[in-house]
Order: sequence, then structure tokens, then C-alpha cells
Amino acid sequence: MKAIVYTRGDGGVSVCYPVISQDDEEGFSEQHAIDRALGKDIPIDAVSPTVVDLEAIPQDQTFSDAWQQSGGAIVHNMEKCRAILRDRMRFSRAPKLAVLDIEYQRADEVGDVARKQAIAAKKQKLRDVTKLPEIDAATTLEALKAVWPQDVLGSVS
Repeated sequence: MKAIVYTRGDGGVSVCYPVISQDDEEGFSEQHAIDRALGKDIPIDAVSPTVVDLEAIPQDQTFSDAWQQSGGAIVHNMEKCRAILRDRMRFSRAPKLAVLDIEYQRADEVGDVARKQAIAAKKQKLRDVTKLPEIDAATTLEALKAVWPQDVLGSVS
């Protein structure tokens, strides 16, 4: 089986999977399906539409927004992967910070300085997750995914 990969105008990579439907006449081949897709399914502004084997498409789509086309292969832009991970960390920590904000206000209302300091430390730990040096040091997707601080953010969502 084959697919068509191309770069969109926004720089992202899309994959088109040509299909042979039951409505196609007998003798309609995979090449016919590819030609049909190239003619009607691939946008006119697509850059470098390339027919590839399915094995060229990464199975792990965790960082699919960081895909780049490199000839007949799809590769990951690690800088974009790092930015995506940081964005996911920010998204995951936002509700935790909101809860701590309320706890801090309650501690402030009763003048509990020790509690306020403990909450402030937890908030700082949440803020610091996007600054972990392991993020920039990661050179593979596996290493980058392993950076996720479950003790601070919980399970990857």
C-alpha cells in the first residue's frame, strides 16, 4: 500500500491515503487510486507531493505537528517537538495552578504564612517544568517523552 505525503502552506505535513472503493470499475488499480488522489485530493498549493510506502509514515503520532518532509520520508523537527511538549506541559499544569491559587488565597485570608510558602513552592515547581534541561538535551522522541514529570504533572494526557 502507498500514501501521498506533502507539505502544506503552513509548513505542516499531511498524508493522503488513496483508496479503491467498491464503486470503482474492475481493474482499477492502486496506481489509478494514487493518480485520482493526486488530481483531486491533494491541494493545489501542496509542496512536494510524494508517493511513499506506508512504512515511511511514523506510527507514533505524538508529535505529528512537528513532522517535516525529507524526500520520501517524514522526519521530526526536534525543536518543534520540544515546543509541543512544553505546550502540553503548560496545558496540563494550568488547572493545577488554578487550584493552588485558591488554596493560596484561603491561606492568605487566615494569615497562614507556612501554608502560603508551601503552596508557593508547589506553584514554582509547576512553573519550572518547562525549563527542565532534559527537554533541550533530548535528541530522540523516546528521550523527549521520558522527560514528562509525572510526579508534578501526573500522567501524560
